[in-house]
Amino acid sequence: MKKQRKPELVARIRSMLEAKMSQADIAKKLDLAPSTVAFHVKTNLGVKPAKYRKAEPVRGGKRKCVKCGERKTPGAFGNKYDAECTMCIRAKSS
Repeated sequence: MKKQRKPELVARIRSMLEAKMSQADIAKKLDLAPSTVAFHVKTNLGVKPAKYRKAEPVRGGKRKCVKCGERKTPGAFGNKYDAECTMCIRAKSS
């Protein structure tokens, strides 16, 4: 693909985002690295990056869910890096 000038590239990315395309799909379609698309979305289009929450430590055999606030056993979480319990994740997706 021919190298595009920055304003034209940003305009194309904006129109694709407005068409509800994911950043990964935009990168594939424009033959760019996903990090390049993410850079333009953050810097030129003013979209705020997603905030991720850090998982609480296990204390007394239980860990606190950042969404519902309940203390649950580690088995209630998808893995040791998930900050939300699986019940909160399921409720969010339905």
